[in-house]
Amino acid sequence: MDSIVNVNATLSKARFLPAVATWYGSPTGSGSGGACGLENDVINAPYYGMISAGSPIHVTITDECPGLCNNEPFHFDLSGKAFGYLAKTGHEEDVRCHYKAHLAVKIDSGSNPYYVAMVVENVNGDGEIDRIEIMGQVNVNATLNRVGFLPAAATWYGNPTGAGSGGACGLENDVINAPYHGMISAGNGNLFRSGAGCGTCYMVKCIDNPSCSGSPIHVTITDECPGLCNNEPFHFDLSGKAFGSLAKPGHEDQLRNAGRINIQYTRVRCHYKAHIAVKIDSGSNPYYLAMAVENVNGDGEIDRIEILGQGLQIAAQDRL
Repeated sequence: MDSIVNVNATLSKARFLPAVATWYGSPTGSGSGGACGLENDVINAPYYGMISAGSPIHVTITDECPGLCNNEPFHFDLSGKAFGYLAKTGHEEDVRCHYKAHLAVKIDSGSNPYYVAMVVENVNGDGEIDRIEIMGQVNVNATLNRVGFLPAAATWYGNPTGAGSGGACGLENDVINAPYHGMISAGNGNLFRSGAGCGTCYMVKCIDNPSCSGSPIHVTITDECPGLCNNEPFHFDLSGKAFGSLAKPGHEDQLRNAGRINIQYTRVRCHYKAHIAVKIDSGSNPYYLAMAVENVNGDGEIDRIEILGQGLQIAAQDRL
């Protein structure tokens, strides 16, 4: 909190600095909430169209101005309404936001049980959000389990009967042994989620290929599949062992020869018959500490851990 106060104090005492301004849309229009997700909310209180795609008169950043706007160090692409107000004499006492409105959280219309996006509006102070915390994991898990199977794509990598890799999740060769036993998968962006998806559990099955057994198998996300895996909304790049387990007995090689198959998946709670484990990365040293947390039951996710050492205060370690 102290750092926020100091930043605001610096902003409030700063002199006016040079920039460039243009305008867009209707000559008296309110502009757009565009890239910030505010949509038509910029028309009404507390913005009233006094917004910019960057600040003077009092404006709020609600959109991005790419391309030629980056030819100058600072470029404000104002709404037509805001640009018109520059022609009148006026002085702002500081650059803090003073909305006479309650804080609002707007859920994106594209959100679903596997993906949630939101915009936080009417933020007083410096107008920025560092992070938000959501409580309700039990309800989310219950919803996920009731959704049923959804469509996805699957490929496989490595040795045809191999255990895959702990790769980007830091599990390394632990995926070979209990509790994973090689039944793992790399996930595309919507599954890996910049590391937040590490350790999450899914049931997957295939029914479209003649070699498919139709029976679901249990897999854990332990790696990332970038690039072409993101051509589909949800893509599992399974270990050779896991991919073969989708087949009828004796048809494993035929299914692997298909390369890419359509599957169905659903997220489930993890039920490992193993103790939670903290694995220190081999690259750690007195100035750098990295670790992987394994065998996490429930939703399989870690929000943060706290470390207490050598007479120091507890240090909260957020996931990177």
